[in-house]
Amino acid sequence: MPAGKKTNQKGTPPAFLGKQRFGYEQIVDGLGSPDWKKSNLLRLTQAERDSSQPLYLVARGMVRGEGKTEGYHERIIPLRPKAVRSLGSDGEAGELGVLADERIEQIGGVRNILRAAIATLSQDNTNIWIKRWEEIVDARFFDDMQTELEADETERKRIRRKWLDGVVDHARTILHAAEDASPCSTSHRYRARAQARNLFEGRIRGPRGLPFLFQKSDEEKL
Repeated sequence: MPAGKKTNQKGTPPAFLGKQRFGYEQIVDGLGSPDWKKSNLLRLTQAERDSSQPLYLVARGMVRGEGKTEGYHERIIPLRPKAVRSLGSDGEAGELGVLADERIEQIGGVRNILRAAIATLSQDNTNIWIKRWEEIVDARFFDDMQTELEADETERKRIRRKWLDGVVDHARTILHAAEDASPCSTSHRYRARAQARNLFEGRIRGPRGLPFLFQKSDEEKL
């Protein structure tokens, strides 16, 4: 796996497999960030880049905490031929990395809105609900992104909008689940639910909502 180029406070390179395990952000960071030195196994041969067959990005590692082992983790990501070709010979993410960074930024925007809405219900369980939503988004992140990569420019915009609408729909479902599990008494639950929904919908569809999450060149069309 990638190794950190800079040492931490203990004088050793930072470990790649941290709290995020092999989540989509961690994988993208490992492929595209200059902070990580790529392993030899991430360096594609010319035959691999020219192949018409899909390849698989296989990530495996052990997490060790303070005096304890936090377990073995593995993730296998199918890469279609165009995604493979977008990777540089040195393992850099190329065009695929550009799409990934854009999508991660947009996910972050929805996450902030969802977190604020759930926090109006309860501060204690916010991270639990955000994690559930992240797991849903993570499950199809790479597959959906490769579909966009394979499309032409016009079709890419439609695919991106459909994907982002899906991300928002999942966030809305999680918000409703959080409302149902809210510890508020019955007399306050409906008021809290209305406040959470108004905050979520207002920010998602408002001037800093979905249009803001798209590239500036697309704002007027939305």
